[in-house]
Amino acid sequence: MLSNSYDFAKQYGITDGELKAVTWQANPGTVFYRRDIAKDALGTDDPDEVAAMLSDWDKFFETAETLKDKGYKITSGTRDILYAVTNAKRNAWVTLADDGKETFTIDDSITTYLEYAKKLYDNEYTDNAKMWIDAQWSADMTDDGKVFCYFGCPWFAGTMRGNGATDGNWAACAGPTSYWWGGTYISVGKDTPNPELCAFLLYELTCDPDISVEICNASGDCPNNIEANERLANGELSDENPALLLLGGQNPIEVYAANAVGVDESYCSYADGKLQDYINDASTSYNEGTFSIDDAYSYINGEAKKQLSLTVAE
Repeated sequence: MLSNSYDFAKQYGITDGELKAVTWQANPGTVFYRRDIAKDALGTDDPDEVAAMLSDWDKFFETAETLKDKGYKITSGTRDILYAVTNAKRNAWVTLADDGKETFTIDDSITTYLEYAKKLYDNEYTDNAKMWIDAQWSADMTDDGKVFCYFGCPWFAGTMRGNGATDGNWAACAGPTSYWWGGTYISVGKDTPNPELCAFLLYELTCDPDISVEICNASGDCPNNIEANERLANGELSDENPALLLLGGQNPIEVYAANAVGVDESYCSYADGKLQDYINDASTSYNEGTFSIDDAYSYINGEAKKQLSLTVAE
C-alpha cells in the first residue's frame, strides 16, 4: 500500500520494527534564495548554478564570503542551518538497550553544528537573528533585507510569503545536505470503534495519488506520494500553489522531489526535537563567548539528563 511513500517518511513512523503512523506530507529540506542578490553577488540566479555553489559546506562558506564582500548575509541567523546539519545525522543520538535504558550520545552532527554556527557568527555571515523570535529574522525575508537564503521545506514557502517575501524574487535549490524538517503524522488509537473506517481514511490520505494531488493543490504541501509528485511536476500543479507563486513559476515539486533523494530518518528518536533546542541554546552561548566548547557539551548532556531522564554516554 505504501509503495509510493518515500522511505524516509515511513522510517519516522516505525517503532520497534512496526509501522505505527503514516503521513501525507514529505518535507525534504530546500534552500530558498533571493534571485536579485544571486544575480548581483554570484552572477546568476539559475537554480542549478546556485546549487553548485552550495553543494557542500565548504562551498557554502566560500559563497558566504563572496556574499559578505558584496554587503550581504548568507542566512539571517546561525540556527537557520540547524536542521540541515542535525537532521542529516548518520548516528542515533538516543539508543535503547535491551534493559530499557536510553542513552544519549553527542555525535559528529552536533559537533559540526556547533563548529559551523560559530563560524557563521565569528565571520559575521548572518544578521545573528533568532529564528521565529526576532523581528529581524522575519524582516530579512522582505526585499529590504540583505539576506541571501533560508533553509526551509515545503510548508516554509507559506511562512515566507506571510512575512513579506516578494513573489517571483525567490528561487529554490538543493543545499549542502539531504535532510528533512517537520511534518504531521496520523495514527489510529487501539480502542477505536471504527478500525475499518480509520484504515480507509489513512489509506486515502497517504496512498491514493488522486487525493495527494488534491492535497498539494489545496495546501501547498509536498505529498508523500511519488506518483502524485510525478504528476504534479508534469502539468497537474495548481497555478495558485504558494511555492509556485513565491518562486515565480519555478515548479517547487521538481525541487522537493529531487531533494528527497538521500534523506534518511532511520536515526531519529522522540527526543530529538528537545535535544535540538538544548544544542541551539548551547551554541548561542558558545558563539557569544559565555561558554567554552566543553561548557557547550556539558550543558547539552546536563539538559538531556535532567529534562529527558536520559543516561549520558561517558
